[in-house]
Amino acid sequence: MNAPGCRCGACREFFVTYRETCPECHGEKYLCDATWQAFHEAGIAFVSETVQREWWSSKGFDWDDLPAEEYPCPTCEGAGYVEGEVPLREALRTVL
Repeated sequence: MNAPGCRCGACREFFVTYRETCPECHGEKYLCDATWQAFHEAGIAFVSETVQREWWSSKGFDWDDLPAEEYPCPTCEGAGYVEGEVPLREALRTVL
């Protein structure tokens, strides 16, 4: 804790805020729903609507109530980056 009125810096700890690309969405801000990803990987998007309906039904979904294809990344809350705080000494070691 700083002494009242202290300006020496010895009793203070300084921090730096950093920003880095989100490790989960890689800066894309959104993630693809796993079922939609399987849908695309299976090539179902290029077949008849009847086959698509059957595919979704086999996964437990109603055709009129499909999940959202993408959703905001929960790690960065759709920002594409995450922020954190590190001690100034650590930040300086990283960049120097």
